[in-house]
Amino acid sequence: MTVRGARDRRAARQKTVASILLGLLVAVAIAVGAWRVGQRPGPTALLCPAEGAKAHIALLVDMTDPLSFTQGKALSGLVASFASGRRVKEGELLSVFALGSDLRKDSEPIFEKCNPGDGKDKGNFDDNPKLWAERFAKDYERPVLQLEEQLKAVRAAKQSPIMEMAQLMGLRFDHHGVKGPRRLIIVSDMLHNTADYSMYVEPPDFPALEKRPHFQKLRAKLPGVDVEILLLLNRPEIQNRRLTKFWEEYFKDAGAVLQGVDFAPG
Repeated sequence: MTVRGARDRRAARQKTVASILLGLLVAVAIAVGAWRVGQRPGPTALLCPAEGAKAHIALLVDMTDPLSFTQGKALSGLVASFASGRRVKEGELLSVFALGSDLRKDSEPIFEKCNPGDGKDKGNFDDNPKLWAERFAKDYERPVLQLEEQLKAVRAAKQSPIMEMAQLMGLRFDHHGVKGPRRLIIVSDMLHNTADYSMYVEPPDFPALEKRPHFQKLRAKLPGVDVEILLLLNRPEIQNRRLTKFWEEYFKDAGAVLQGVDFAPG
């Protein structure tokens, strides 16, 4: 064997070994990235960070009245904003409730998970953005978008226990005990209507209601919660400034702040 032949064989072996080592390194990097994607958000089915959710956002949709076409479009846009991550950032917990007149039947959320992140800000070596994006679409984005039909009432209910709905939201915030910001978004006409108190019968007047013994059964506890309302405008003659003032005072009594009211015409 010539010296040149031996040198060529040795170079070929070195090249083969280098290729094998490179392949092993790539395989290890992919495996580590996949493991980190699977592990980093935390050990629970909620997909939250190991240290806990960074914030808790609850979406409450009042199912006691069917939506008009334009109200349905407004709801579609709202749901899409949650699914895309615009309203719920990575690591924040989203709880979605479809509440009708029977709160005992509907007391559990129809969706509850953290936004795991879509991987756009992840590095290629150890985080594997593709796996992050796949999990975001499969476990968060698509399931949230699919909620839209579940959030549309088929027929009107006889009662609209909206204050009891607010009480239920307070219990849900307490259940998770998230240390970060807490927000409640309500989609409703906000016209409370039960046998004990109906805004269809008497004008909304919080100071007057507060003096009644029955109000103790309607009082909510929402300390530190920011509230937003998408008001479904069905009865404009009574859905006026007096109504929004009532809810400002109601949520203030609950320890919350009504940050804004957006109108969805019927």
